[in-house]
Amino acid sequence: MFFYRFMLFSFILRNIKNVFLKLVYFTVFFYCVSFVFIAMKDGISVAFAYKNPKNIANYAYTYLKWCYYNHNSLTYSTFFKMGVSLILPFWLYIKISKMNWRKSFNSLYRYICFLCNKSKKMDSGKELVNDNSVKDSKNVSKNYRNEMYNIKKKAMMSIEESIDRMIYETLCLKNKKINEESDKKHNNLVDGK
Repeated sequence: MFFYRFMLFSFILRNIKNVFLKLVYFTVFFYCVSFVFIAMKDGISVAFAYKNPKNIANYAYTYLKWCYYNHNSLTYSTFFKMGVSLILPFWLYIKISKMNWRKSFNSLYRYICFLCNKSKKMDSGKELVNDNSVKDSKNVSKNYRNEMYNIKKKAMMSIEESIDRMIYETLCLKNKKINEESDKKHNNLVDGK
């Protein structure tokens, strides 16, 4: 008899981790199912009022007991709410368990390092600008002169184009008026007026 007790005790000790984890998963799943069901039945504000796990368990137990004794008065919406409250936490559990956490944390770590390095580079860039301000002032003035020259050149070209367009339109209007006047004179001569 001692041998069997010892075997049972050793089996429990070997599997205590799995048993404990399954118990924790079941309680968390039951809490999530109850929370979602209360949120769907009475609203999210009532669900947050029952956020204590002991209160949610009591509420869910009393409601399930009521459903058991009053199964004739249940509607399709109650069954739908129960089904959704069972499926939604299970679906979330599957999505979370299939996540590649190492990759997610790795990418988050890289992004944070990128932001830190970017701010350091910007700070070091400010220091370099202060150190090389004498050397860069000549380059800046040359760039400024070239930029001003390009702006003046573009402005002069646009002014010249607009003047040419105005002259063309004016000459075309004069030619049109002259042609219209000669056409009128010609028509008058032909008509005998």
